[in-house]
Parts: sequence; structure tokens; C-alpha cells
Amino acid sequence: MQVFERYVSPHEFLVFACEFLLIPGALIAAVLLQVPESSAALVWKVVLAAVLCQLWLYHIDFYDLRVVGSGHELLVRLVQAVGATTVTLGLIYLLVPALALRPAAILRSMAILSFTVLAWRLLVNRLVSASPLVEHTLVIGTGIAARAVAAELVTRHRLACG
Repeated sequence: MQVFERYVSPHEFLVFACEFLLIPGALIAAVLLQVPESSAALVWKVVLAAVLCQLWLYHIDFYDLRVVGSGHELLVRLVQAVGATTVTLGLIYLLVPALALRPAAILRSMAILSFTVLAWRLLVNRLVSASPLVEHTLVIGTGIAARAVAAELVTRHRLACG
């Protein structure tokens, strides 16, 4: 599937779609844990935070599964995105205080968001690498094209090859 002039595998699309639902869910859960707010005000505040978070995740290539192959790289990029989201939300809250969530709710929501997204990604990586889902590829030949294909298959992360 082609999205914004970039090939997106079904695995990448599934990961993105689930995180698209997981991130606002984690934010809503964290905010409601502290003090329930009116639903209309809460929805806009959570949508703002979720959109900013996903923009930062996209900006640091968190959704490029060829780049984010290891658990360490996953954690580093997630912490970067959550940090950038928190700083950006802080600046927005300075400019438009009516959009602000309580500070404890923001910290709690970013912690819950980090944990749930990290757990989700590790679970997906584990499931995809399960034996029935692994697809073996045989490259026949030793020419330049065969070597290029083999090198690309080796360097790509297993999720990106959908």
C-alpha cells in the first residue's frame, strides 16, 4: 500500500492503526484516574495530546519498522517522542491555558502511554517472529541483482517485509 509516496506493509499499517487507538486510550485512562472531567472538554484535550504524540512518533521514524528493529532503539525513540510531546504540550498550555490538563495527569498519561506502546510493540514483535508467521525466502543466483535482493532482505526488519 502506498501512503505519502512511501510503501507501507500490512504489518506497519496494523501497528500504526492499533497505536492510533492505543495512544488516546492510554491518555484518557490516565486523565480519568486522577479526576473525571466533563467529556467534551476532556475529548479535545486528549485529542490534542494524542495528535501531538503521534506527530512526534512519526517525526522520529518510530513507525518505520526497518529503522526501529531492536528493543533498545524502540525505547530510545519512544522516550524522545514522549519528551518532545510533553515539551510541546507545555508550550501550548502556556499559550492557551484553557487546553491544559492537570500537570500530574500529563505525567501519568505519558508514563502510561510509554508503557502501553512499548508493551504493544514488544508483543507484536514476539507474535510476528513466531514460527507459523515466519516466511522464508530463497534467493537463487549470485549475480548483482540477487546479492542486492539478499542484502535488502537481511537489512530489513521482519515486520517491514509484509
